[in-house]
Amino acid sequence: MRDHLGELSMLGIATWVERNKGEAGGRYYEYSLDTSPDLLLEALEETVDRVGMTEAIQKRLTRDF
Repeated sequence: MRDHLGELSMLGIATWVERNKGEAGGRYYEYSLDTSPDLLLEALEETVDRVGMTEAIQKRLTRDF
């Protein structure tokens, strides 16, 4: 997951901030979206239209919650 978040950061889609809570809490990174959610959803929709989606994703989208 960290690698994927790092790639999104390199692409300018997300940003990260390093946090340090001392010895007890340790060091960690907080990520946030750095792009309009509407723009990301539009790009994702165009990608799915062109490429399609895997069966695994289709199953996740159609399962009952």
